[in-house]
Amino acid sequence: MRSFNFRFLSLHFFLFFLLVSAKIFAQDQVAEEPEFKVGAVPDKWKNESAVIIAQKTDYAYVRKTMINAMTIHEYVRKRIRLQDKNALESFSEFYYATYGKKTAVNYNVIKANGKVVNIDLSNAIEVDKDVPGVFKPIYMRGGSTAYFKIAIPDLEIGDIVDFHFESAQDVELAKGNGEFTPYIFTLTYNYPVLYQKFQFDLDKGTDASFKSYNGAPILHEGDGGFDTKASDKKSLVSYFIIDKNRDKVSDERWNYEYRNSPTVKLKITYKSGGLSNTLFGKKGEASAETISLDKLRTIYSSLQYYNTPLIDGISRDIIDYLKNNGKDKLPPKEMVREIYYVFRKIFLESYYKGEINGKDVSLFTPRYYRHYSKDSKKKTEKEDQVTVSKLLWAAVLYRTCAKKDLTVEALVVMPRYLGKWNDMLFQEELELAMRVKGDKFYFLFPFDNFDVFAQPNESFDGSEAYAFALGPRSEGYYKANVPSTTFEENLQKEESIITIPESMDVINVERTSSFNGLDKGSTITLANLDREYLNKDFKQYIINPKKTKIDNSYTDDDKDERKKNQLEYLKKSVENEGVEVNKYDKFELMQDGRFDDNPLLVYKENYSLKKLLNKAGRNYLLDAGKLIGDQVKLEEKEMKSRDNDIWISFAKTFTNNIVINLPKGYTADGLQDLNYNVNNESGSFISTAKIDGNKLIINTQKIYKKNFDKKELWPNYVAFLEAAYKFTQVKVVLKKQ
Repeated sequence: MRSFNFRFLSLHFFLFFLLVSAKIFAQDQVAEEPEFKVGAVPDKWKNESAVIIAQKTDYAYVRKTMINAMTIHEYVRKRIRLQDKNALESFSEFYYATYGKKTAVNYNVIKANGKVVNIDLSNAIEVDKDVPGVFKPIYMRGGSTAYFKIAIPDLEIGDIVDFHFESAQDVELAKGNGEFTPYIFTLTYNYPVLYQKFQFDLDKGTDASFKSYNGAPILHEGDGGFDTKASDKKSLVSYFIIDKNRDKVSDERWNYEYRNSPTVKLKITYKSGGLSNTLFGKKGEASAETISLDKLRTIYSSLQYYNTPLIDGISRDIIDYLKNNGKDKLPPKEMVREIYYVFRKIFLESYYKGEINGKDVSLFTPRYYRHYSKDSKKKTEKEDQVTVSKLLWAAVLYRTCAKKDLTVEALVVMPRYLGKWNDMLFQEELELAMRVKGDKFYFLFPFDNFDVFAQPNESFDGSEAYAFALGPRSEGYYKANVPSTTFEENLQKEESIITIPESMDVINVERTSSFNGLDKGSTITLANLDREYLNKDFKQYIINPKKTKIDNSYTDDDKDERKKNQLEYLKKSVENEGVEVNKYDKFELMQDGRFDDNPLLVYKENYSLKKLLNKAGRNYLLDAGKLIGDQVKLEEKEMKSRDNDIWISFAKTFTNNIVINLPKGYTADGLQDLNYNVNNESGSFISTAKIDGNKLIINTQKIYKKNFDKKELWPNYVAFLEAAYKFTQVKVVLKKQ
């Protein structure tokens, strides 16, 4: 036994000696990339705001010795030349991300005379806002990500900023085989890139799958001949991309970068066990095989067997509700609809009336859409909008519908922004929805507080999908793409009555706004901020009305503060339309928009606007065009060309009907400039203006007819977008009679 231990230790000492020797030899032989010593940029980029001279991103996956864990090392370095005032403003703050433990951060400014200024980062503060893309690492680990910010003083045109940050995070590995969150990243930025390198270093027992899209270079095995910074462990196998002279991405509106820009997808998988179990195992066996439909069917069909006490309890409550309320014999369409709404009520009641810390958190996915100021003295920690956990939602929906003999299918969706179905490489790119058959198949998505039955989902409008049958008699799978919604379905309509007081210093507005379909968006959260809708749900969907004697009302300790904040946010919402509010007086919710039999969200507002009337001698100029809200202003360059296809979230219609009560003794002149008629296959802007007695009546309609167009049709968009913008610049003369 002693002899065995001696030989075992000798073997490890010998291996250790080899590794250390290799490390010393490697450090002697390789040097930092020469690209990080460059200061000049090509003449073709002299007029760019900034140029990324060189950047390097390196991730290393290193096994922890003798335990079932791994350390993920991250190293990011960037060298950027600042070339105009906009760049000075953009880089006046430096952001960096850390995962787990912060290991090193360094920031230097190289002046034109060669002087190097090292920035003290000790006063960096943690921030929770979104950060500019140039500072973001390509790998995001959700809740473990922390961002820090610090101001960078005294930047000058011609400065070169050179910074790096690195982190390390220990990850406990699951038993058996496992995988990490995939990388999906593009090679383009808002600035051109002279040189960039991405490297992934993998330990024994670790594999990689990857694929390049849209003309991105493929990954090669090796380290590219240069030093790696993420890890000093030279026994790792590496895969890398070196990319040079990459022009900046066109900063175009309505662009899905993963569909148009060179993109790389990569996922790291592992075999569990400590380093001792994988020391002589294979490493880094790369592949680019798309997950098969048969494998997806195996994965998603297992949903029918997934069950927990929470899932079983919710399903049982829904069935009891149907039975106790005389709804267990409804026709299929009504049955599916009733299941949806009572499930939504159970979900909301559990969240808003329960103690979150005592609940199964798998039920909830917070949206963090809370309308509170930072100094708010709120008494609760309940979010204003939460989404049900999709796995729990799907399991409850299947279990309940199966008990009522309703056909249920798992719908696996490839979101449009990620690409076509054939672009899919990893399961993580897919989203889970359901199809349930009533009088027809209904597409259902994980709901939040405000979703109505069979409401489309903005992220999946027109997405490619496959349906996988569920149940004991189910077989196969088939294409079941999510339909695109139409511009008639997604509607925002505003009807305004304008009065002008004798003082002629403001205009008073009574506006009724209606929203339908995907146009309800986040507006519905703000409109329902007082949470009165909860009382309606809790009192309507009672599991057993004969036995329930408890108070089903919702008590909100923060209601007064929430209603106050609601008015403040509504005022800001009006001001975001390009006008200045004098006073916001009243808000009245007329229809909450939460049920499919009455899906319109409708509310009325009363407020006054200033600076829209200006005296001109005996007359007044009224900025009548601004009453339809802010419109897209195209830059001159945008109007001339388009580099990418046009991806709009969904087709939609905006309608404005405005009645202006003219002040006594005045009439309106200049109405001809308010009449437009631009209508083509991509969209339209049509407006009319007329005098009817003492009223000026203005009607406008702007339509985006599709959610996608080829870039060759961009002139169609320029036509109706320019018409709408020019309308907002029109002034009407209120002429003294």
